Amino acid sequence: MSRSIDDCALRSIILSPSHQFVGKSILEIGIRITYNCIVLAVRRNEERIKNPVSTFVFAENDEIYLFGTKNSLAHISNLDQETH
Repeated sequence: MSRSIDDCALRSIILSPSHQFVGKSILEIGIRITYNCIVLAVRRNEERIKNPVSTFVFAENDEIYLFGTKNSLAHISNLDQETH
């Protein structure tokens, strides 16, 4: 299936303490393969981390900037709600 750039978006997501990404690395999660998204940057407290390496581990309250399909971004946004 061919996707156009119109199917994609940039979104920031703040990771709640219950989000499934907290405590895991980008590589461990497999964001690119599993969710078809790219992590462009992370804001942790006042620090901005551009193009984080694959071993970067997410923490609660990280604001992650993702580029991917709108459906994939919506799915990632809802991962913390699936644990309840």
